[in-house]
Amino acid sequence: MKIRSKHNNLLNYFIYDDKDLSREYVKKCKHFLENQLNNNKPKTKEFNLNQYKTDKLTLNYINKKLLNNEVKK
Repeated sequence: MKIRSKHNNLLNYFIYDDKDLSREYVKKCKHFLENQLNNNKPKTKEFNLNQYKTDKLTLNYINKKLLNNEVKK
């Protein structure tokens, strides 16, 4: 018996045997999962102390400059 599967839905891929699913559906699911494993990169950047210090100094400089401009007005 063939199982009907919705597009972009992996539930059936994990629940049913491959033989019960369409070949195309199994192929697309495998392709998607392989891409996800290959693209498994962290979503956030690593903490860089030097960059943090530079950014903080720059931000402090900008804030002081803005405050001085407001006081002069």
